[in-house]
Amino acid sequence: MMEDHPLAEYLYYMGNIGSGFIAILLPVGAMAAIAALHAMQRELYGWAGAVVSVLAFTGLGLATGALTVGVVSTSPNLDSL
Repeated sequence: MMEDHPLAEYLYYMGNIGSGFIAILLPVGAMAAIAALHAMQRELYGWAGAVVSVLAFTGLGLATGALTVGVVSTSPNLDSL
């Protein structure tokens, strides 16, 4: 099916040109926000806030890894084009 079309046309017709990047960049942005908020309010929340920030950062890191694996594994084979 994909051998007949160049990659750009295939992605255009499938309607998912940027969905892989968006799926990965949203949790990365949330991780940056968590790190920035923790850095700004470190004194207010103390040790408990650091633990919660690390847990949230780790969870989003695992989700980002899973999304990356999913996007890469479902992307079209570039060698066949």
